[in-house]
Amino acid sequence: MSWPWDDLGLDGPSSLNEVRRAYAQRLKDVHPEEDPEGFQQLHAAYQKARQLARQAQRGESSAPWNPQPPRPRPAQPDQASAQEEASGPDFTALLEQESTQAPPQPESPESKFDFDDLLNQPQAQEEAPREQQKQQDESWDFQRLLHEEAAQKADTKHPGGGQKPPKQQAKQPRSRQRRPGLVILAVVLGIFFLLPAAIGLGVYLSGLSDRQSANRISQYIEEDLGYPVELQYADQSQMLFYLPSHHKSFTAWPEGERDLSQGKLGYGTDLGSHLLTYALQTFCDEWGYDYELKLLNEDGDYLSADELPAIYGISTNFMGESEFLTALWEEMDRLSQENWYVLWQPTYQVQMEAWNMPYFTYRSSDGPFPGAEIISHYEEKVPLEVVTYLVEGCDLRELDFGDRAFHLEDLGSVTLHEESYVLMAGVEDATGQTTRLYLYNGSYLVSVPPSEFDPNMAHIDYVHLLMGDRIPTPEYDLPWPRIGICRN
Repeated sequence: MSWPWDDLGLDGPSSLNEVRRAYAQRLKDVHPEEDPEGFQQLHAAYQKARQLARQAQRGESSAPWNPQPPRPRPAQPDQASAQEEASGPDFTALLEQESTQAPPQPESPESKFDFDDLLNQPQAQEEAPREQQKQQDESWDFQRLLHEEAAQKADTKHPGGGQKPPKQQAKQPRSRQRRPGLVILAVVLGIFFLLPAAIGLGVYLSGLSDRQSANRISQYIEEDLGYPVELQYADQSQMLFYLPSHHKSFTAWPEGERDLSQGKLGYGTDLGSHLLTYALQTFCDEWGYDYELKLLNEDGDYLSADELPAIYGISTNFMGESEFLTALWEEMDRLSQENWYVLWQPTYQVQMEAWNMPYFTYRSSDGPFPGAEIISHYEEKVPLEVVTYLVEGCDLRELDFGDRAFHLEDLGSVTLHEESYVLMAGVEDATGQTTRLYLYNGSYLVSVPPSEFDPNMAHIDYVHLLMGDRIPTPEYDLPWPRIGICRN
C-alpha cells in the first residue's frame, strides 16, 4: 500500500464512497482531541484520497466501439440475366420449365452429416432470407403478365390511326382499411406508457441544478467540519444531508458566494443546532435520570416532529446541585470553542429549573455562559423562591396570614432525625414579627408556629409534626411535595 490509501486502511485506489466509509471508520480510532497530530494526518490523507477518487471518476471512458464486419452482399446477376430481364420474360419457356422441373430428390444419409455444411451453417442461415427474398422478387404472376401483353397488342391494333388512348394501369390490390378503434387504442397506450416517462425526465432535468448545488454544499460542509457528509435528498424546497459520525440528518441551503476570507460560507445549515442538542443530551444522560433535558420551542411547548429546539430546559433538585451546575458551566464553555459552534453560531436559550420551576434563563446572544452567576443564584435564592411559590400557591397563605402582607426569610437548613429540610420564616410586613416557620424537603411542606418548633425534638414529636392537618395539594408534580402539606 502507499499514501494516502494506507492511512485510510485501503488496499489501493478506491471509489469516492469507499474512501468516505474508510475515513468514517478510522475516525472512531483517531479522535481530534486525543490525537491532534494523528487526526491531521488522517484528514490530509482523506482529502488527497478523495481528490484522486474524483479524478479517477471523471477520467472513466466507455468501452471502445467494436464494429461488426459487413455482411457479404449477394452476387450481382450477370449481363445475360440483365439483358433477359430487359427484353421481358419468355412465358412459354417459363411454363415448360415449371412443368418439366424434376421433383426434389431425397437426401442421402451421408449428406445429413456433411461437416462442411455444419461449419458453414451460420453463414447459410444468414444468406437464406436473402435468397428467399430474391426468389420472391423473381416470381411472376403469369396471369397478370398475359393480361398486360394482350392489352398491349390491342393497343397496337387500334383502328383509325388516331392517338392511342392512354394505357390503363393495372389495378393494385386494395390496401386494408385502417380501423379507427385500433388507432385510438394505440394513441391511448402510447400516452399511458410514454407520459410518465416524459414527466419523470422533466422532473429529473428540473432537479439537476438542485442536485449540483447540493453536492457543492456537501463538499463545503466536509471541508469546514472535517467529517464525511452524505446527500440524501435535494429539490427546490429542501436539501437533506446525513452526518454518519453522529448519526444525524440535517438540512442546508445555498446562501450567497463562498468567501472564507470575508466569513462567507456559501451556505446556511441547521447542523449547529443538531450538534448542540446531541452534546447536551449526552451530557445529561451521563449524569443520570435525575437531570432532565427538555427540548422546547419558542413558546415553551414540547417540540413537534419537524421542529428544532429553541429552548433547552435543564431541571435539577432545588438544592445540593452545585457540582452539576459547575460541570454544566465547563461543558458550555467547551462547546462554545468547537469549530462547528464558531462557524454556525446556533441561536438558543438555556432555561434552568428547580423541579420544573424556572429560575434563570440564558440566551446565546448574551455572550459566554454565566456559570458563576447561575450557581450563586441557585445557592442563595432558589430555596427561598421555591418555598415562597408553594406557600402562596396553596391554602397556607390564607390560613397563616389572612389578608396581611408577608414575606419569607431564609434561615438555612436543618436536620430532623436524619431528614434534611430548608427552614424559612414567615414574617409579617407590618410588624416584622415571625408568625410561622416552614420546613420543606421535596416530600413534605410543614407549617408550624415558632413556639412549637424545636430542632432537637424527640422522635415522637417529629412524627406528630408530620401528622398535622392535611392541606390539599394543587398539583402532583414537583416542586409540590410528593407526600403532602401539613399545618400544625
